[in-house]
Amino acid sequence: MCALFSAIDFALEIYIWVLLALAVVWWLIGFNVISTSNKIVANIESFLATITAPARLPFQYVLPEVGGQDISPCVLILAMVAARHAIVLTASAAIPIIGVIDNIQYIGGRYYVFGWACERGNRASIDVHIYSGGAAGGKPLGTFVTAGKAGLDNEPAVDRECQDANGGKHRFKIELPNQFLQTFQRKSLFAHGIAVDGNVKNAVISQSGKFQLPSPKWPPDPR
Repeated sequence: MCALFSAIDFALEIYIWVLLALAVVWWLIGFNVISTSNKIVANIESFLATITAPARLPFQYVLPEVGGQDISPCVLILAMVAARHAIVLTASAAIPIIGVIDNIQYIGGRYYVFGWACERGNRASIDVHIYSGGAAGGKPLGTFVTAGKAGLDNEPAVDRECQDANGGKHRFKIELPNQFLQTFQRKSLFAHGIAVDGNVKNAVISQSGKFQLPSPKWPPDPR
């Protein structure tokens, strides 16, 4: 579903640029900066007008010209921008488990993975499962490493992303024990947010696969 939203949004973005190019070409022609007597200009104008006609013509029929200029591309651009905004809102609603892996840090002789995760619109802290080499059920198939809870204090920006008006706790700091790192070192790290509600699917959070599990650092032998 996320890939579908992304594809539609990308197509709309390309279409907006094509409409903008057509509007600029028509304005330049209208102000006699360029002329369709030039074969290249004529071909470009014809191509842009043809590929935008199915969506543009209904607006052109009902909209008056302004200063002798057809404003249908501009109005259609505004409609496309509104459509992209609606897609973003719809996609957000369709993906209730969200979050980000921030980084991996070595603190006090131990490695930790930091980030935040939540179930959008739910104040409860969620569990986070760490996988190695891939996502759970993905291709390649990931291997479970360890787990923790996104139950630490977070900044207001995270509350806004989580649609949590009451200010829950959604940050996590999950230890990566050396015995696990010895097995999974240098493999990609994936984090799954585990849903609280039974009707919500677990999901991989953002930046999964970007970081590698580090090699273990064993404490020095006592002397």
